[in-house]
Amino acid sequence: MKRFINWHKEMCRLFMEWSGTDWYTIAWVSWVKGIIFGIIIMTLLSGCYVTSYSPDPIYEDHPHTTEVYYNGIDIYFGYNSGFYYYYGIPHFYPWWYYYQFIPPYHYHSVLSSIKISLYSSNNIKPL
Repeated sequence: MKRFINWHKEMCRLFMEWSGTDWYTIAWVSWVKGIIFGIIIMTLLSGCYVTSYSPDPIYEDHPHTTEVYYNGIDIYFGYNSGFYYYYGIPHFYPWWYYYQFIPPYHYHSVLSSIKISLYSSNNIKPL
C-alpha cells in the first residue's frame, strides 16, 4: 500500500509540473470531478426514466355532451369550464363515472339509529 501511495504522489507531482498548477487547484478540480461523477452515478442507479401521459380510456368510451342547459342564469346541466354540471352542482367527473368506478360507500355507512341517554352530559350518541 505504501508503494501505491508513493506512486500516486509522484503522479500528482508530475501532473502539477506538466499543467503548471498547485495543490489547491488540484484539490478543487478533484472536488468538482467527484461531484460530477457522483451525479452521474446517482442518475444511473436511480432508475432514470421518462414519464409519459396517455389518455385515460374510460373517458374515451363516453364522450360528454357539449350542450349546456340553464336554470335562469345558472348552469343546470352540461359541461362548462372544465366541470360537469348536474342539477346546478359542478363535478370533476361525468355522471357515469360515479356509477361505474366509485364504490357506493355512502350506502352502507349511514347511521340509522340514535341512542339517547338522559344521565350523561353527552345526550346524543350513535349506536
